[in-house]
Amino acid sequence: MKNIFKYILSLSILTLVSCEEVIDLDLPSKEPRLVVEANLDYDSDSDQPQDFEFKLTKSGSFYDALIHPATNAKVYIEHEQFGIINFEEEGETGIYKGKDIPLIQPFDKLTLHIEYNGESYKAIETYIPNNSTPFSITQNKKALFGEEYYEVTLNFKDSIDDSNNDKSLNYYLVERKRNDTKSQIHIQNNDLTKGNTLKSIYLDEDSKVNDTIRFNHYKISKTNFHYLRMIIESINNGGGPFQVPVGKIKGNVLNTTNPDKPALGYFRITKKHTLSHIIYEQEISDK
Repeated sequence: MKNIFKYILSLSILTLVSCEEVIDLDLPSKEPRLVVEANLDYDSDSDQPQDFEFKLTKSGSFYDALIHPATNAKVYIEHEQFGIINFEEEGETGIYKGKDIPLIQPFDKLTLHIEYNGESYKAIETYIPNNSTPFSITQNKKALFGEEYYEVTLNFKDSIDDSNNDKSLNYYLVERKRNDTKSQIHIQNNDLTKGNTLKSIYLDEDSKVNDTIRFNHYKISKTNFHYLRMIIESINNGGGPFQVPVGKIKGNVLNTTNPDKPALGYFRITKKHTLSHIIYEQEISDK
C-alpha cells in the first residue's frame, strides 16, 4: 500500500537525473547532450514584464549522480516586436537569467537561441494563454484497503477561445506538490469535456492535516503535451520493448549545427495559475 498512489512521475524526470527506476537511457557518457529546461511561465496575477531563468545541463551516464551544468553558453530569446533579450549566466551554474521579459500577445511565437560548445540550438514555441476559470479546490477523506487518505481535487473550467489556431482541443498541465516534496505532473486534454469542468486529483496516503497542497495550472501547446506524454509513458512502462527511451524523446530544441544531435528538453511559453490548499480534519466520505 505504501506506494499505491505514487504512480505519477516527478517533474524532475525532465532533468533526466532523478528517476528512481533503473533504465538504460542510452546516453553515452563520452558524448554528452545538452539538456534544456526553459519555461516562460508568466504569472497570471500580473501583466507586467517578468524575470525568468533557464537551466542548461549536460547529460552523462545514467549512473552518474552528479548534475553537470552547461556553462558559458550564449542564451537569448527573439520576438518580432521587442527584438532580442539576452539571458545572463549566474556565475558558472548553468542557470541563465532574463529580466523584464514582456508579456507577448496570445499565439505569438518566440524563438529561443542557444550557442554552446561550438554548436547552435534553436526552438520556436507559441504562447498559449491560460484563460481557464473559475478554479476551485475540494477535499475528501476516503478509505481504501483499510488505509485512510485525503483526496484533494483542483477543478477548473475548460477555456473557449475563438482566436485559438488549434480549435479542436485544449491541452493542460497541472503540477501538484505537497509541502516540499517533489512535484507530480498531470496532463490532460478536453477531448470529452469541451467547455466543461475538468479535474486534477492529488492522492497521497502520506498527506496529513495541515499539509499544504499546491497546484500550478498551465495551458500548453499540442507539441508540449505530446512530448510530456511520451516521457510519462516511457518511464511508467519501465522502458519496455515498444517504448522510446527517455533519452531519445525529442523536444523542440533543434541543433542547427548538427541536426542528428538535438538537445534534450523543451522550450515552453504559457501563463501559470497557482492555487494552494491546507488539509483540514475531516470525516471519511463515500463520495
